[in-house]
Amino acid sequence: MEQQTVFSCSIERRGGHVALGVIGEIDHTSAGQFRNQLLTIAKEHPTSIDIDMAGVVLDSSCVAVLVEAWRFAQDHRIELTVTSPCAAVARTFDMAPSGQLLNLHS
Repeated sequence: MEQQTVFSCSIERRGGHVALGVIGEIDHTSAGQFRNQLLTIAKEHPTSIDIDMAGVVLDSSCVAVLVEAWRFAQDHRIELTVTSPCAAVARTFDMAPSGQLLNLHS
């Protein structure tokens, strides 16, 4: 039996800014849920989206979702920023080509 992945998002909207707090594990079982949440927010066309990933454990599935969201954001002039990355998150982005694409803020 496959273990259920624990993952949740909190959303705070202020004018054209959206803060997305992500907690839990984003892997192949939860990446689709994260993708849907992030792209739903992006399709509202805010001026910026900050994704707080301090409480996230991830794998390459999460990186792929963030790259897809970054591309959508670039096409629609939305600033996409990853805030509070834990050390593991920062290392993952440093190793991935997406590290050159995403704004990371400690």
